Amino acid sequence: GTGGEELAAAGAIDLRGRALQDVSLLRACPTLRHAVLSGNILSRLEPPGLLGCTRLVKLDLSHNALRVLPGRSEWAALANLRVLYLHSNQLASLKACQALAALPAIERLTLFDNPLCSHPAYRHFLVNTIALRCLDERIVADDEIIEGVSFGPESRFWRGSPRLHFPVMEEPQVQSEELVAVFERALIAELASLAGSHARSSPVLTVQGHVRRRAAIAL
Repeated sequence: GTGGEELAAAGAIDLRGRALQDVSLLRACPTLRHAVLSGNILSRLEPPGLLGCTRLVKLDLSHNALRVLPGRSEWAALANLRVLYLHSNQLASLKACQALAALPAIERLTLFDNPLCSHPAYRHFLVNTIALRCLDERIVADDEIIEGVSFGPESRFWRGSPRLHFPVMEEPQVQSEELVAVFERALIAELASLAGSHARSSPVLTVQGHVRRRAAIAL
């Protein structure tokens, strides 16, 4: 088991596959930055629980039984959350995902293998509702969010380009004393790779980069 004092000072936790039904044990984790809770039987996230962990930067809730999500105010409290894994759950309401737009720092979200993915407007709705660099395992392309823009299959900026594939990066299983350092390195690598892939796949960012470099040379 994980003691209360240990949890209170934890920077990272790995509780995957523990048959957890709720996350109430995490309500007193003010220093928590990384939480792996995949492979449990969570059906909902009750505040204050996990959503009181305001320093979280990555949260893995994949492979659970989540059917509902908290509202905007609860997500807004997670001001540092950049990666949220929600794939392989039982989420059916696309509209309920609008609350995730309240996450101010979110860059990556996974929702694949949920019932809501069958909605014909699934991806279009989410990438135009939530400011993301990556949804599921695909970089968000400019022609998905810029009205009237279309790139053909020959373009590296095309939304269907294989260059835009970006796989889920699960945390390695390590000893508890190494957990924080390993998870921090993994997150830094994931976000750096994501930023690079997104920049290379975005004509807007590419042009902006050229302009900045030319301006710097001129100075």
